[in-house]
Amino acid sequence: DNDGDGLTDFPADPDCTSAGDRFEKAQTACNDGIDNDSDGDVDFPDDLGCHSAEDDDEVDPEPTAGETRARLLLVLDSSGSMNWNTCTDDFTGGDGSMECGGADVSCAACGAIGCGDGNPNDSRLAKAKRGLTQVVQGFGEVEYGLMRFHQRAMDFACPTQNASNQSGGWQGAGAPACGGGFNAADLLVGFSQENQRDLLSWMDGDSGSVGAPPAGCDIEIRGSGTTPLAGSLTSAQNYLEGVEAIDTRASCRPYVVILVTDGVETCGGNPVAAANALRVAGYTTYVVGFAVSDAAARASLNSIAAAGGGAATAIFVSDETELATRISDIIDDTVLVEVCNGADDDCDGAVDEGVANACGTCGAVPVEVCNGVDDDCDGVTDDGVLNACGLCGAVPTEACNGLDDDCDGASDEGGVCGCPAPSPELCDGDDNDCDGIVDEGLTRVCGTDVGACSAGTETCSAGSWGTCTGTGPTTETCNGLDDDCDGIVDGLTRPCGTDTGVCQRGVEICRDGMFDTTVCVGAVTGSTELCNTLDDDCDGTTDEGTDPGTMCGTSLGICTPGTLRCVGGSLECQGGTGPAAEICDGMDQDCDGRSDEGAPT
Repeated sequence: DNDGDGLTDFPADPDCTSAGDRFEKAQTACNDGIDNDSDGDVDFPDDLGCHSAEDDDEVDPEPTAGETRARLLLVLDSSGSMNWNTCTDDFTGGDGSMECGGADVSCAACGAIGCGDGNPNDSRLAKAKRGLTQVVQGFGEVEYGLMRFHQRAMDFACPTQNASNQSGGWQGAGAPACGGGFNAADLLVGFSQENQRDLLSWMDGDSGSVGAPPAGCDIEIRGSGTTPLAGSLTSAQNYLEGVEAIDTRASCRPYVVILVTDGVETCGGNPVAAANALRVAGYTTYVVGFAVSDAAARASLNSIAAAGGGAATAIFVSDETELATRISDIIDDTVLVEVCNGADDDCDGAVDEGVANACGTCGAVPVEVCNGVDDDCDGVTDDGVLNACGLCGAVPTEACNGLDDDCDGASDEGGVCGCPAPSPELCDGDDNDCDGIVDEGLTRVCGTDVGACSAGTETCSAGSWGTCTGTGPTTETCNGLDDDCDGIVDGLTRPCGTDTGVCQRGVEICRDGMFDTTVCVGAVTGSTELCNTLDDDCDGTTDEGTDPGTMCGTSLGICTPGTLRCVGGSLECQGGTGPAAEICDGMDQDCDGRSDEGAPT
């Protein structure tokens, strides 16, 4: 049950289109054919709790009119060079998808994230799509749209090293000047608060089809063609102007373009002028250079960024983590946030909502003072500042007048009328009842009858209470009794297990007067040792016994096989002879089964 919906495989799981479907991608609640909220209505538009087919909650209230989200249009470079790795201009052979993954770049050639992990997903395009996926999944405070460079539909084929050839089901422009409409961008997904699934489907490494998709049905961004930066920015402006024209909140909603590219303009356009046109039209443009090391290319992207008004220079990143982090910074600067300033900052029709204090003003609530006014706006006047008599100022001094002047419930107390009147005897070393005897006949109950304890009696002597005659608490032990008299019997634990290696210690719980030694709660136990620099089996030794000892490499040409060994937490081929550059000598130096091919003449 890959998608965790309780249904397994075709035809039991409706998310499986056939027995050959590789993915159990769960449908949203409003598009799954199930009456999830049991109200008799199924899916959008029949169920009024569904705002759209992409809604994942069938009991949503009506959408509020107050929320205004900034809109970010992501323009992703889909040129052929995006099939290169991030360190050099070396072709990887793919885009990280299921169909055309490409090569796994070695860490020696390019020590970037994911190198040498055995997964064919190290192209610039694969990493850029993963970074944008993290952004879409992690930051729902804004609306997203998605564009790529213009491409035409083709029969499916994985890319070759020629950047103008098709990739997947798409092909970009050939040589400059990119005629035939290729000097532009395609809108893949338009703005919506519920378009996340559509956005992710273009970047999830899956064409969306079982087998090769028909022409025009490859739902995945592929790398093919040239780099029409100016034309793509112009396409972005055309789309934004159309959307803004029907946006009732356009006057205060931010519109932002984020161009993610690995190169410079190759279709003869002027991207600086195009970015400036966007800025003049009211749209901020940020430029993100992905794996751009060439100084001239960086300078060109810096000029576009400066014209776009988003940042003084372009933002340069080399992997998906940096890309997601820097775009999240842009989102932080774009999200509408209400501040206490007398203005409607978040464009919801209300001023200072959620940030003004109880008095409806900015800043801290005023401190209540005794003045007959509700200073702190809590609905009560002079609360917490009146004296015992309910007045402002100090409590009046008690006088000998038959009145309770200081409002403490007693009249003329404190000897203000001469000799004090007799009062009940207290345990204070004084003869309170004026009978000539101090602290006579005073006792009180002490202790508790909870658990193993029993209540007793304390007797007053010389102004102090004596020792309690009852049974008091003792240290709790695992014996089936409440020794410390806190109402809990044997609430004890003791450590168990080991914390060697990846293991973690747990605790044994005292039950029915004995520690349960059969269960070590919370403990993490060991597992079979793996080649990963960790002590998986918690025996104090790392990676022991994990050498496969199997043959690796090749015996073609001058090469000889080696043996697979565990070194530094990863498997390495050791002891063999590797390929070298081909020379004209009748030998196969590069071990590809051919001799002298490509050797200098």
